[in-house]
Amino acid sequence: MISPLYVAVFFIFCACGAYGIQKRKRWAWYAGWVFMFFSSGALGLPLASAVFGSASLLSGAIAAMGLVGAVLLWMGWAIWWSRRQREFGVDPKA
Repeated sequence: MISPLYVAVFFIFCACGAYGIQKRKRWAWYAGWVFMFFSSGALGLPLASAVFGSASLLSGAIAAMGLVGAVLLWMGWAIWWSRRQREFGVDPKA
């Protein structure tokens, strides 16, 4: 069962992130990097442990393909996000 505290913290995190991205605040761009760091760890750690803990060559190959796919997805996301830095921290009225 999920604790209501976890739901509340997740809600506050999402609300702050949505506000920062909508208003194009500078801190939201850096928070995006923090989010990507933690999400890549949450995705990469189980995949890497599946590669090294596989019982057969086939399951290791499938886990390795998943890990390579996750790395390619993260690289595309990181390149896209790094090119958006100039959009954050500027006054939209100017």
